[in-house]
Amino acid sequence: MLSLSDTHAQPLKRFNAFRYNVNEGLLQSTIYDLAFDGNNYCWISFPNGVQKFDGRKFYSVPMQEHLPDDKFVLFFPCHNGDMLMTHSKGISRYAIQQDKITTLYTFSNLQKIPPRIIGEADSILYLYQEDGTLSGIHVVTGKLITERRGVLPEYTGRMSVPIAAKNIFDHHTVVLFKNDLFRLNLKKLTVEKVSLPETVSWFMLEMVSANEVLFAYTFKPASFEILDFRDQSVRSTYLKNIPSQLPNVSMLHRKNPHAFLYTVSNRLFELNAEAFQPEYEWVNFQNQPIIGNRGLRFIREDRFGNIMLVSMMEGLLKIITNNYPIKYYGQPSASGNHILCVYPDKQRNRILAGTSGNGLLVFDTLQRLVKHIPRIADSEEGRFINSIIEMSQGDYLLFSTDKKEAYRLSNDLNTLQRIPIHLSEKLVKQGSGYFGNFLYQDKHRALIQSQGNIFKIETNPLHITEYFLTDFYTMSGICVNDQFIYHANDSLIFTDTSRFQVKRKVYFPNTGYVRCFVQDQQSNLYIGSNKGIFKTDTTGKVIWHLDKNDGLPDECIYAMLIDSEGLLWCSSNKGIFRIDKNKSILQLKKENGLQENEFNTNVAAIATDGEFYFGGVNGISSFYPERIGEMREKLRLLITGIRINNQPYQPDTAIWNVPRLELNHHQNSVSFDFLAMGPNNPDQYVYQYKMEGVDDQWIQNDGIQTIRYYLAPGKYTLKLFASRYFDKDASQLTELLIIIHPPIWKTWWFILTVSGLLLGLLIFSINRYNRQKYLGKLQQLENERRIQLERERISRDLHDNIGAFANAVLHKTETLAQQENIKDKNRLMEDIRLASRNIIVSLRETIWSFKKEIYTTEECMIRIRNFIQTMMRYYPDIHFKITDQAQGAQPIPYLHALNMVRMVQEGVTNAIKHAHPQHVVIVSSMENNEWIIRITDDGSGFNKTLNTGGNGLENLRYRAAQSGFGLSIDSKEGIGTTITITVK
Repeated sequence: MLSLSDTHAQPLKRFNAFRYNVNEGLLQSTIYDLAFDGNNYCWISFPNGVQKFDGRKFYSVPMQEHLPDDKFVLFFPCHNGDMLMTHSKGISRYAIQQDKITTLYTFSNLQKIPPRIIGEADSILYLYQEDGTLSGIHVVTGKLITERRGVLPEYTGRMSVPIAAKNIFDHHTVVLFKNDLFRLNLKKLTVEKVSLPETVSWFMLEMVSANEVLFAYTFKPASFEILDFRDQSVRSTYLKNIPSQLPNVSMLHRKNPHAFLYTVSNRLFELNAEAFQPEYEWVNFQNQPIIGNRGLRFIREDRFGNIMLVSMMEGLLKIITNNYPIKYYGQPSASGNHILCVYPDKQRNRILAGTSGNGLLVFDTLQRLVKHIPRIADSEEGRFINSIIEMSQGDYLLFSTDKKEAYRLSNDLNTLQRIPIHLSEKLVKQGSGYFGNFLYQDKHRALIQSQGNIFKIETNPLHITEYFLTDFYTMSGICVNDQFIYHANDSLIFTDTSRFQVKRKVYFPNTGYVRCFVQDQQSNLYIGSNKGIFKTDTTGKVIWHLDKNDGLPDECIYAMLIDSEGLLWCSSNKGIFRIDKNKSILQLKKENGLQENEFNTNVAAIATDGEFYFGGVNGISSFYPERIGEMREKLRLLITGIRINNQPYQPDTAIWNVPRLELNHHQNSVSFDFLAMGPNNPDQYVYQYKMEGVDDQWIQNDGIQTIRYYLAPGKYTLKLFASRYFDKDASQLTELLIIIHPPIWKTWWFILTVSGLLLGLLIFSINRYNRQKYLGKLQQLENERRIQLERERISRDLHDNIGAFANAVLHKTETLAQQENIKDKNRLMEDIRLASRNIIVSLRETIWSFKKEIYTTEECMIRIRNFIQTMMRYYPDIHFKITDQAQGAQPIPYLHALNMVRMVQEGVTNAIKHAHPQHVVIVSSMENNEWIIRITDDGSGFNKTLNTGGNGLENLRYRAAQSGFGLSIDSKEGIGTTITITVK
């Protein structure tokens, strides 16, 4: 029944390891060379091509102008992050800042075998060519700095090539060719040769000083040799406590100045660099040899200290060295590691684990299985142990499922004793259920729950009583002060702790069953259910509830513990996660060192020194919470792809160096790919992103999916973050400024211009309106003025024309008053009647002037003739004569025509009224294309210097000025007057 397990010779270091072969995308299993560039991209060379590996996917690197040969390529990573590739035609350089391959150097002759790379010193790359030439090429300019032929021997064939030491020490290094060691002085290009008596292993060659080199003989197992070139002496160092195997299948790699990695018998050991003795064995997360049964070809280290093991024919094995400090307790066979309970007894260097079907497992604190008790009873049920407590005497009390008795295990782990279980009066069904749950323990008693029953244990003397709780399905409970709380039938049930009688119930639905409870220092309860976590006070009032919508990796909560800082740790179906005070979540998964992602109900415990233990389906995972929180990683987050309107964006520099995007408004569909490079694989990080201007908070990007946005014109900042956990208060690791320019009609200058134009148009419209209003007012005033002028004109017309007839009427009336002869009176009366009719005719002439816009000189003369004929009738004693020599039809505007007629009438009337002439002559003529009308009388005349003029002369001058006529008045006293009117 009791058995011991094998132990390891050295302490263990647990590491996560990932294997990659053709199934994951590797070009083929035969790998020729491998190296890492400045972004930690892995470059892999094969006999038939080159690939890049970003930690998630493999990408083929095609032959191209600057990589004319991709077969059997050798890599060399430069200090600036570039990658050099030597091939048969020269040296190509991958420039990391431009993400492009360029040509560094072209060989003058085609090389059958790519030159061996000795190393880089002072920015000079040293090459060993097949003809024995040692060349130095500047890694930046590509210039040949130095070259010396015949320094080293020639080599032919790929099976017999020189091997260079992995390091350069003070410009010195060593090259192995066959059984000869060549010490090179790279500054002077000189060589020292030492021939060795035995075959030297290809896999162990390391400079330990400028004068010493470490190597191993192929057929001398477990031994290192150090050659001192100063005296050519050799001293041996033998390895202890590791399997003895020939060095031709072993390898040595310097991990740091203080440690080497050494492979032997497909196991990996860490050696002390000073004593050359093993200190740790590197194992996987299940404490098994990390290499397995794969023969190795060489070892490489990435820029974060991870180890890449290249096997002979089975691809790659990547060892992640920066792991969480998580321990693992379990058997080599996973079938016996289903844990139902765990009890850490670190004072006696024991970790006890009850299993489902495999009895009791006892480990020491170095994770070694020291005892296995397959069953604790003579039945199959005795293999299922769900609860363990320690007695005051140092013995252990074990409970097994469906057993009506407990078992006492002696403190030396050698004796088992049956302990009966007594029944309380209310017990309906006796026996432990499948799940166990430790509740409470002091010096006098302990409480253990097994689903619907409680086991009350009195320790002195030992007495166990079983109490019934409920028939409803229940898995857990908790003791709080003097009451016991559990969940059943959608209610929290509060009982006493003496006889477990129900005191009160609180309705508590929507849990999908409760699996675990825990209490914090403020007496708040955390209830782990199948629907997330509920935080309540001791009365059952819910404070908050977290589920997947709040970022929980999984809603099925198996067990919970609270650390010294008050942070909640939960096991689930998706690993273990920690909930911080701001509700940020740190998730641990199988890839981080857990036994598996699935854990078991109520299987959790805290050791006396604060170490946490969680049990699951494949063993136990333990860790110190504060050490998990101490892990800080310096990550580089790279934007690896940008697509605009679903087309790749191709800048002049590398995508990860693009600081900003400036796009047109129609280029607003953008997507981004990004990747975190750090000590772990990219898939192991939690990614977050936030587009400032769109997103108010960080968004978790599960599975490193491509993120897409459809952006309106504006300015945005894409912020990216990655870490071990989702951080709600994260500060971005990288960001990208994105400017979407608006269409021209939405640009500020266009809007400003249009606004200016609209404002101008508005001002113009207002001014136009005001001007129209002003002009309307002016027009109104002008119309009023014209009316006034028209009134004055009509007044003048009446004065000039009608006045003449009125004067005739007045003259006839006066004459009539003096006549006594009836016949003469009748004649005078007839004249008065005709004068009155002519007044009417004159009124009609005034109206005539409004009928047409244009009149001719001939029409004007007709009106003048009619007027003169009338005057001849009224004034028979005056001789009137009119002569028209113009003989034309020159057009005259109506107002000018009327003014001309009225001026003639005025001139004739003035002569009749004031000069008393005997003759009045009117002459019309054309002179120099101007119409001239002269009115001449032989009346009394007047002195122009003394005459102030009356209305007649004033009307003449006004009408002449109004129509632009020329006017001259020539008068002499006693001789007569001549009025000349010139129509221009």
